[in-house]
Formats: sequence, C-alpha cells, structure tokens
Amino acid sequence: MRRRFALALACLILAAPGWAAAQVPASATVALVAGTREIRLDAAFLSRLPEIEEDVRHESGRGLVQGRYRGATLWSVLQASGLLEGQATRERARRVLKVAGRDGHVVALALAEIDPDFAGNPVLLAWRVNGEPLPDGGLRLALPGDRRGARNVRDVVRIGLE
Repeated sequence: MRRRFALALACLILAAPGWAAAQVPASATVALVAGTREIRLDAAFLSRLPEIEEDVRHESGRGLVQGRYRGATLWSVLQASGLLEGQATRERARRVLKVAGRDGHVVALALAEIDPDFAGNPVLLAWRVNGEPLPDGGLRLALPGDRRGARNVRDVVRIGLE
C-alpha cells in the first residue's frame, strides 16, 4: 500500500507544471555578449532557470499564428548570467538588447521592456511550444504582446547587451 502511494505521489509531482525538470534541447546554446565579455549558456544552465508558459498570438504573412510557449523569461536569463549585476535602474533604462537567430535575423528590444522595474513584459527564451520541442530544436524568442511576429526570433544563437 505504501509503495503504491509513494509511486502515485511521485507521478503527480513529476506531472505537475513547473515541477518536472526543464526539457531544454541538449544542443541549445546561446552566447550572451556585453562589450568584450561573452558568456556561453548551455542546456544545463537554462534548465536551472524558472520556467513559465505564455500564450503568443501574432499576425504573419500567412495569417494568425498562435501557440503556448514554455521557457525562461529573458530577464531571468540575464539576471542568472550576472551581466546585470551592479547596474542602476537609470543605467538599465538606456540599455538595448539585440537578439540574433542562426539565419541572421536580428531584432532589438529595450532592456526596460523586460525589466520588472519598468514594463516587465514576459518575453521568453522558449524551448517548447504547445507541449512539444520547437520544430527547429533550438531556442526561440517569443514576445507575447507583439501584434506582428517579426521580433519572434527562431533558433536564437546570440543575445547582445548594448
């Protein structure tokens, strides 16, 4: 009886959202760059970050695109990397992020867009969509509030902080 109860409890815990280990693709790596400092983040690093899910809907040339993305907030990635340590609120307000995909697509975001002291938007560095790994097997920048999908970057390989 105890054994069955323990097994059932373990199954419930592992099935609960946010309790199971992150399922970051083993090949997922991204370079964080600030000035001359570069930090390589791998799947092990990303899997230790808190995960959230966000619904993302946007218009594209092919119509409405929507999905439920799972990953870490871009803010938590930057915080955990240590790149923001010691930066005053006023300094963070003038910083810009440039996110690049493997295909060369680059987009810009104001750091204040994701900073909880300012807009605090839950921009994701996602590794799953609708419960499945991303089709390209990499990481995707997903912006829940954007009406157009142009800033949703596929296969993110570099995040620059300027």
